[in-house]
Amino acid sequence: MNQQPQPSPIRVDRCVCTQRTFTSLRDEAISRQTDTDTVASQCGAGQHCGLCKPYLREMQRTGVTVFHHLLPMDEPTRHTGAA
Repeated sequence: MNQQPQPSPIRVDRCVCTQRTFTSLRDEAISRQTDTDTVASQCGAGQHCGLCKPYLREMQRTGVTVFHHLLPMDEPTRHTGAA
């Protein structure tokens, strides 16, 4: 019996903090003739919890705006007290 692969239940398509979709960020960057990093930083995407940062980088690199797999997260920034 030939089974069809099941679609991934994972769908990452937005910054959860700002609720801006990656598609809307890409489209705005195109219409403004700038890059997605500029648009993301101006609207706050990637500036809060940081969960979308690897997806924003991958979108900038490839143009893909919907991800069906989890990307490795960035290492959290460690704040050390100045001695």
